[in-house]
Amino acid sequence: MEQEAFQGISSLEELISTTRQLERMFGKNILEIEVLKEAIERGQEKAHLTTVCLSLNDLSSG
Repeated sequence: MEQEAFQGISSLEELISTTRQLERMFGKNILEIEVLKEAIERGQEKAHLTTVCLSLNDLSSG
């Protein structure tokens, strides 16, 4: 389910919005948006999306 949340995201704004929704859902900060923004600007979004999904898995199992 967690990874499905990121399917179809095509812009930084959509990613931030989705991340904020997930933060509210879990009641925790999933990641630092500025770090993510910098990573996307450098073209590293795939690695960071993987990190987010792993973080979500940790939250949902713990």
